[in-house]
Amino acid sequence: MTSKKQKSYLLKVMEKNVYQIIRDWHGLLKSGVITELEFIEKKNELLGKPNKEQPFSLQQSVPTITQEERQAIDAEYEAIFNNKTWFQKNKSWAVALLIVLLVGILIWYFANNNSGEFSDNNFKEQKQIIESLIRAENERDFSEMENLYSTNIRRNWDLYNPTNEQLQKAYTQLWSVTYSATETIEDMEATNDTTIKASISNVYYPKKTNARRQKTYDVYYVFDINNKLVETYGYLKKTE
Repeated sequence: MTSKKQKSYLLKVMEKNVYQIIRDWHGLLKSGVITELEFIEKKNELLGKPNKEQPFSLQQSVPTITQEERQAIDAEYEAIFNNKTWFQKNKSWAVALLIVLLVGILIWYFANNNSGEFSDNNFKEQKQIIESLIRAENERDFSEMENLYSTNIRRNWDLYNPTNEQLQKAYTQLWSVTYSATETIEDMEATNDTTIKASISNVYYPKKTNARRQKTYDVYYVFDINNKLVETYGYLKKTE
């Protein structure tokens, strides 16, 4: 949409153009291409005057545009119509930034595709570690379990930052109150690249009653960058 400033400028230029056209027609008159009557009719048409035959003086009817006026008009035109936008002024820099963004998007895309493949492989490895841990717990083989834990354990159920000796003592006490205990993995899913949530069913026989008991837990296994267990904790889902 044309602004008021632009409209004012265009009207000014059109006015100058009217006088230029009159000068051109006057040239045609002098060269004999048109008659004086045709010239007067055209002049009056351009100036919005009724057509009347009257002598014509080019010096009286057509103002001369000085060099200063022409420069002022050109400067005004530049200010109004060639006022560059921020993008035009910074086109090279903006294009370079756009290229960097596109390259970044491509890198992110391919990195995520590759990380997806890595995550699948990582999940398989972590799943095998949990299966090995459950098997070692059922066999009450702490030496095998020990190999699956990090040397810097942050949490194992109610134990926080336990040493290896404290962890072994906790398992030994737990095993001492049951005749047998069998844990079964019902389901496993990765919540992120370092954590797996597993549904674990535990069937055990307490020494006090020797009655079959069963509990089901949601257990979270958290791994470090070397796929060693650093956290194990969970919540009781149901008891039978």
